[in-house]
Amino acid sequence: MEEKTIVTTCTRDCPNTCGLLAHVKDGKVSIDDKGQKRKSLG
Repeated sequence: MEEKTIVTTCTRDCPNTCGLLAHVKDGKVSIDDKGQKRKSLG
């Protein structure tokens, strides 16, 4: 099965609004918080 990457944000209630990459493969999710060039969206 191919891997799908979803760009999303952290759900913690802090002022940074960090970007995350969620990788989904074979029904399993792994999170990469280092893959975003622009980490803070806020």
